[in-house]
Order: sequence, then C-alpha cells, then structure tokens
Amino acid sequence: MTLDAQLLSLLHKTKLNKLLLTEGNKLDHVKLSRTVQFILVIIIVWLLSQLTWQLLTPAAKPNAPTVVVNSQTGSTSKASVARLVKMNLFGDFNAVVEEPVVKEVEVAPVTSLNLKLTGVVSSSDPSRAAAIIERSGTQTTYGVGEKIDGTQAVVREVYEDRIILEQRNKRETLMLEGADYTVQTSSATRTATPSRADRKSTAKRIDPKHAKLLEEQREAFLADPGKISDYIKAAPFKRNGQLVGYKIRPGKKAELFKAFGLRNGDIAIEINGYDLTDLSQAMLAMQELRSATEATLMVERNGEMVETHFSLN
Repeated sequence: MTLDAQLLSLLHKTKLNKLLLTEGNKLDHVKLSRTVQFILVIIIVWLLSQLTWQLLTPAAKPNAPTVVVNSQTGSTSKASVARLVKMNLFGDFNAVVEEPVVKEVEVAPVTSLNLKLTGVVSSSDPSRAAAIIERSGTQTTYGVGEKIDGTQAVVREVYEDRIILEQRNKRETLMLEGADYTVQTSSATRTATPSRADRKSTAKRIDPKHAKLLEEQREAFLADPGKISDYIKAAPFKRNGQLVGYKIRPGKKAELFKAFGLRNGDIAIEINGYDLTDLSQAMLAMQELRSATEATLMVERNGEMVETHFSLN
C-alpha cells in the first residue's frame, strides 16, 4: 500500500458519526466541538499527504537523499511519483550505513527563466537526485543532466533548497519556492527561532455562526480531502536550510481560515506539543486528536510564538 493510500486509510478511520442539525438549525456545543476536532484531523492528514517527503527525518538513514516538496502551487502536475519511488529514496534495507557527505553549495546567480522549483530530492549520488520543476503550469520531474522542456537549461546540481542549471555554458540558481536566496553553505549558522518559552496563549471558541460552514465542509472533506487546499495553503518554511514549520495562508475561500483564528503568514510549528516538522510526531498528533478533549495549535507570528487553544469537550 502506498504512503498516500495509508494516509487516506487513516483518514477514513477518523470518520465521526454524521452530525445532525438540532432544532432551530443550530449545532449544539458537543457536535460543534466534534466537527472542529474532525477538521483539525483533516488538516493534519492533508499536510501529511502533501508534504510527506518534506517531513522525512534524515536521522533514520544518514546517507539517504533529502527530499523537499513545496505544496503551495495548485497547478496540474505531471511529475512522476513512480519515478521518485523507483529511485529507492530511503536506501537499501541491507546497505551499510556510511558517513554522510557534506555537499558544499555552488554559488551562481539566480536564473531569469520563468520556472518554479516545487520539489527536490538531493543526494550525494547524482543518479538519485531529482528536481520537480513547474513550467507553464505543468510540473515535471528531472534528473541531473536532463534538459528542461522548452528551454536550453540542463539540471547540473540538486541541493536541499535549490538547484543549479546550466545554459549557454553559464551556471544559474533556481531556488525552491518559498526559500530565500543566500550564498551560505551547509556550515552556515542557523538563524535564531523565537523561543517556545516566550509564547502568547489565547483560548479560541469557534463562533456559532461558523457552525454551518464547518458542518458543510466536514462532509465535503470526507468526499475529497484535497478540497482543504481551497481554504488553506501551506508551504515549508526554512531558515538557512533548516525546516522550522509550515507557512500558512488562506486559500480562495478564507472562511475556514478565519474561523480557526489563523492569520496570513502564520508558521505552524506544533499541535498538542507534537512537532509538525517530524513525520512520526505529526502522525501521533493526528491519532491523538481522534479522542482528544482539547487541541493546542502553536504558530510563529511576527517573531513571537502564539498558542491557540480549542476546547473539544
């Protein structure tokens, strides 16, 4: 069973009994809380299904390729998932673990080509490196040495947050969507992240006027979990190559985003104390929410850590 299939299976296991509107067309507090609970689970499942490769922890396999995927784009993708799988991204089960090779980042000016880098598989072995590049609304997966469709550019190097292209004997940089261009190497000092000890805390009760919206979206998400992207967008947020969270913004329909008290540019860090940048912890958070009585979402906002508490009783 593929990882996406496993995630969808977990999703269906979280189905709650269908909520019924009470007299007067209003949801009582218990039903509304369960709907909030379900929506939070859906959001985590969606993040996992969209950003699974980004969440992989390299500690499990020191010489395994680093995989980064940006889910911000909403275009139709022709990127070959099968091709990425065949690259044996997680390494051979019986392979001897070797010390990881530190790869210095090649310095090259930013390319002027109208391309978007939406995902990378970086590896010390060029045959296992790949880049997912969007051009004219279509995503395609390229290996090192392959020419990008419609251009004269060839993929030469793949790093965690960028790739190096070559055209007309000149090297150029294409940055991962959402990553800032820097000339620092892997030895760069990490930018300080606001301390989790210095945090603001707020209690959030979902406004009853949003109850009908949440109930309607619960049914829509059950039918198609991907619809969550109409309401919330997320992209990996990194500082000097280190993933610190997921920058979120409202989708084309901002109602749900506002209902949860989120703000454009918030960086989702944790939920119920579980680190959302760690795959295993994110999975535990999803499982816990199925029976939790409360939920706490921590985001970084304007340089401060902000906690929002939701009562699920």
